Amino acid sequence: MTFARRVAFAVLVVATLQLGGCMFSVSPLYTAKELVYDPALVGSWTVDTATWKFEKAGESAYKLTLTEHGTATPAVAHLVQLGEHRFLDLCPDKSGLNPLKQADLYKNSLIPGHLFLQVLRINPSLQIKALDEEWLSKLLEKEPKTLAHEVTDDGLVLTADTKSLQDFMLQHWNTPAAWGDATSMTKRQ
Repeated sequence: MTFARRVAFAVLVVATLQLGGCMFSVSPLYTAKELVYDPALVGSWTVDTATWKFEKAGESAYKLTLTEHGTATPAVAHLVQLGEHRFLDLCPDKSGLNPLKQADLYKNSLIPGHLFLQVLRINPSLQIKALDEEWLSKLLEKEPKTLAHEVTDDGLVLTADTKSLQDFMLQHWNTPAAWGDATSMTKRQ
């Protein structure tokens, strides 16, 4: 994914979550054995001016359409079960690219980035938190071997493998500074 696409997706998610920032990973937070499907997630969820519409897409995936101010961004979402904790792994869907505007070289060079969210609950409201970029940046600056990453002109990119990401997320599930404020979404009937 190009920086522009990554930024567009991040801005939408950040604005929706009302957080100070978030970062992407080149690796997912799951393998097939950690994926779970919860039908309670299917539907349209709203917060402020944003709507997140989850639709079933296969046995353990969701088609997610993020809409804010009339602009829809397609994504793929996976619900990940790590021990007793759940996470959402969001990744932009290439179907959002305009096939008439991007050359094949451009489309084929995109690297999808994964964004991880804590799932605190699904019912009666969807309550989620995003990893705090400032906290993580400070931690990795002080202890760079904590989690594989790259600092680029565009920001922090996590390059750790899936197992390392899982271990890190579980280790810091209850670290208050590691996560932004909780965002609660209401399901539209």
